[in-house]
Amino acid sequence: MTNAPAAAVRSAIARDFFSRAFGPDDWVAVFLKAYDTKRVMQRVAPIATFCEARWLTWLRVMNHFRFNVYVSVNAITPHRRERTKAAVREVRHVFVDVDRHGPRVLDQVVSAPGLPLPSYVVHSSPGRLQLLWRTQGFSA
Repeated sequence: MTNAPAAAVRSAIARDFFSRAFGPDDWVAVFLKAYDTKRVMQRVAPIATFCEARWLTWLRVMNHFRFNVYVSVNAITPHRRERTKAAVREVRHVFVDVDRHGPRVLDQVVSAPGLPLPSYVVHSSPGRLQLLWRTQGFSA
């Protein structure tokens, strides 16, 4: 499937993103969808759970089997199991999902006067990206 060093690097990147994007007590929802089979799965747990090696391996394996992996951008109320506005405990990010012309849109965002630089840029597939800004004090 993958070689161990590359998998370790990807796990370290995911763990680093989780630890920077969320607080240590935050809960998040992880949603997986296979577009070819329409199969979906969801897990909601503390961020620390998804930083464990076994969960990072599971996410990587599911991605290998053509599941797209989505992580909630905001903290979920502990023990809630749904990805709804009512389940959001704390807004951690605002985001823009760019489905076309990602590099061009990113250039426009970066050069826009008065707009802060995104905290994270996720290149989700060729030409597509997600821009996330870390926030504080926002309500759902």
